[in-house]
Amino acid sequence: MKTPGEIIALVEPPGALGEPLKGALGNRAAKAIHEALDYAGYVIVPKEPTEAMLIAARDWSLAKYGRGVGNDGADGCWKAMTAATQNDR
Repeated sequence: MKTPGEIIALVEPPGALGEPLKGALGNRAAKAIHEALDYAGYVIVPKEPTEAMLIAARDWSLAKYGRGVGNDGADGCWKAMTAATQNDR
């Protein structure tokens, strides 16, 4: 993991974020935040799994175990994992 000083040192990174963050901070700041998070090993994810994420979970489960996980299971797993990140701080 990178130190806060190393993360803050990134000023003009490549990449892009969603429009809400760009609008709130400006494109350059949004890119800097995105790159700093990536550099530290983090990503920005939605609070709720998207339909594509639920399908990917089902496909992965089917390939790994021969049985697809349902949306309820995938949704519960996603929420448990994202909630657990709050305990890592």
